[in-house]
Amino acid sequence: MKKIIRTVSFCMAMAAVCQPSMASNPSKMSLEARQAIDNIYYQAAKGDARVMAEADNNPVGIIFRLQPGQSAQDLNIPGLRIVTTVENIVVAAIPLTQLDNLADIDAVSSIELSQMSEPDMLFVRMGAMTGVSKVHTNPLGELNQPYLGEGVVVGLLDTGLDPNHINFRTGANYEDTRVKGIYTFYGSTGIPNDALTTPDEIKAFTTEYKNKNHGTHVLGIMAGGYSGPGYWHDYDFGTPDSLKTEEQNNRTDFKDLNPNNTKPMPYYGIAPKAEIIIGCGDLYSNSQIVTAQKVIEYAESVGKPCVVNYSMGSQMGPKDGTGAFAEAMTKLGEKAIISWSSSNDGDKKAYLSEILGAKPSFKTTILPKKDNGATGAFEFWANDDKALKVRLFVYDPEEYDEYDIAVFNGATEGTTFLTAEKISEQSLNNIFNGTISVNSQVIGQNNRFQVYIKLSDDYRMNNLPAGNLPRLAVEITGYTGQRVDANANSTLLEFSNCNDTDFVNGSNIMCINNSATIKGNFAIGSYVPRDCQIQINTTTGKERARYYAGWEMPLDIAESSGFATLADGRKLPHTCAPGTDVVSSNNRYISNPTSEANAYTEFGGQKYYWRMMSGTSMSCPAFSGIAALWLEADPTLSYSDINKVLKKTCKKDKWVEARPERWGAGKVDAYEGMKYVLANKTSGIPSNLIEENKIMVSRVGNNRFEVTVGMEQTFSVDVTALSGLTVAKAQGVNTVAIDVSGLAKGIYILTAHNDNMRHSTKIVVR
Repeated sequence: MKKIIRTVSFCMAMAAVCQPSMASNPSKMSLEARQAIDNIYYQAAKGDARVMAEADNNPVGIIFRLQPGQSAQDLNIPGLRIVTTVENIVVAAIPLTQLDNLADIDAVSSIELSQMSEPDMLFVRMGAMTGVSKVHTNPLGELNQPYLGEGVVVGLLDTGLDPNHINFRTGANYEDTRVKGIYTFYGSTGIPNDALTTPDEIKAFTTEYKNKNHGTHVLGIMAGGYSGPGYWHDYDFGTPDSLKTEEQNNRTDFKDLNPNNTKPMPYYGIAPKAEIIIGCGDLYSNSQIVTAQKVIEYAESVGKPCVVNYSMGSQMGPKDGTGAFAEAMTKLGEKAIISWSSSNDGDKKAYLSEILGAKPSFKTTILPKKDNGATGAFEFWANDDKALKVRLFVYDPEEYDEYDIAVFNGATEGTTFLTAEKISEQSLNNIFNGTISVNSQVIGQNNRFQVYIKLSDDYRMNNLPAGNLPRLAVEITGYTGQRVDANANSTLLEFSNCNDTDFVNGSNIMCINNSATIKGNFAIGSYVPRDCQIQINTTTGKERARYYAGWEMPLDIAESSGFATLADGRKLPHTCAPGTDVVSSNNRYISNPTSEANAYTEFGGQKYYWRMMSGTSMSCPAFSGIAALWLEADPTLSYSDINKVLKKTCKKDKWVEARPERWGAGKVDAYEGMKYVLANKTSGIPSNLIEENKIMVSRVGNNRFEVTVGMEQTFSVDVTALSGLTVAKAQGVNTVAIDVSGLAKGIYILTAHNDNMRHSTKIVVR
């Protein structure tokens, strides 16, 4: 059919008029925050008198950046509550009606809303971790000892935590807990509702959400420790390549590994002796920062290194590691190893990345995931500060007709609220219900032009006169050579070309979790270690069901695993770990903990269950647990150190070589990584030597160090805490000895320096 383009004029209810092409100063406030504020006044103008009072009485979480040398305590804004700070980044709560007043203060350079993340989990089923068992047992004697995460602190923010599950207890009768702190968060502010730090308080805790179990599963992968008796049935799959075809997936002749229920539970975690700090509840960015701080504070108080796991993410954002939240997490990543799941959007079409050509524009339609109703948001990011022209229209895929809604030629002043109350052709009256909110601006945090479009909860497209199902569509026009990246809320929307070659189809090309792009933090993808589920029948206690999936191959990448090449050139994830069909502990307090259970044990009159789940939510704690094992061997390992370990030791098999853009360094190998860590260890054993530019640091006693330079010269040695406070000094010629045995246990920075040289390294006081 020949394509016919026709337009009709919509009469819109608008809170701001569409702007002509214009230059604009970078905005210090995120567009999401701007829309949230404008929406309050928009709803109030429509006659909703409650919204102003509700906004005043219900502060929201924000993160803002201060100019250097400024103090958050000097800010005098009604209702502003400072939760915590990370250098010049402030985590706070404030009524939305006061946000403009905060933005008017010169000392404030950027403001973001606390953003809700979603668990990166899929409900499929089971797995194992290559190399971990050899690190736990050292069967070949190639390591100096087995490693189980002892002397390391692990932490997480997650939802559906059962901290007193037997998987997290220790002692002859599992009477003791390895959990050292629990912090609950409800809402976006980041203010803990509970802070439980004594054994009695922790023992009395049940769970923060009885309808969720994600966090119990994630923590069990990272640090679960129960290996006592239990009821489970699993199978020997033979060699990894024995399952290659769908026909073999239907086999029933696997050898049962526990036919008489006499063997110990095999589903314990990667770092089963690590100490644990838990954040749980609602997964907002403010709470993510506070949780990391709580983990670091406890780890520093006991003189141990730490790992923080975030099996969650958000599809929206610039995906360049910028912003106040990202900057705070980068700084916290200097004190902890921080890991993020890469996303479960690798098989979604909710992303675009277009480099504009001679015709510097493209069109795409917005496809709701559920019938033609939708909510959520989508956005476009230019790779520079040049303004994008945005044309919103309705597209009829049957007749190829286009009906204009609005055109935004450059930055908007505030938010435009579009409602189809009247249309010039009365036959097209009420072509959609609800509200479309639009704003655009150069964003100060990265000097990139952003367009942000949100659909109201009651948004819905209605049929055209001929009964056709229309689509909301958008045309983006920029400049030749300009790169434009687009994100949609993938659980609700995706981009589609409607089988029309004039439109661009959605893809997975930028499907990485926005938080996973934070610099100095790790992004972890997922691969398939197996494709079998064995469930127990908890009614009879003896029967088991078998399920064999045929859509993904063992050892290949999980199709849902997120990845991207960012606008700044970085390629993510850093590495991949097993994430499909992983068995781990289940929250006892959900309504039906036996549902889909794969194993259980009974102790002290209670039953504890294990189940399978899949996703990068599962691969991320697998990596975090491995990082904890490496930190046990060398507590001074930094982000850069572990990144180097990954690049040197990850497996690059045929699956990795087939699609290298999805794997990062390859499959993480705990055992080969441990051998590399031990061979290149920078501290922690008496024989350690560090040599750089003829400067040598050696441990000559339990807590005594000698620093030697390669030529006769006078130099000083300073030892500083991670906070920056100098706690020990010494000076000498050629060789300087310094005794730090009087310091609290922990990690410190040793610096040798004079006018001609400076060398710093981490040391551990034990």
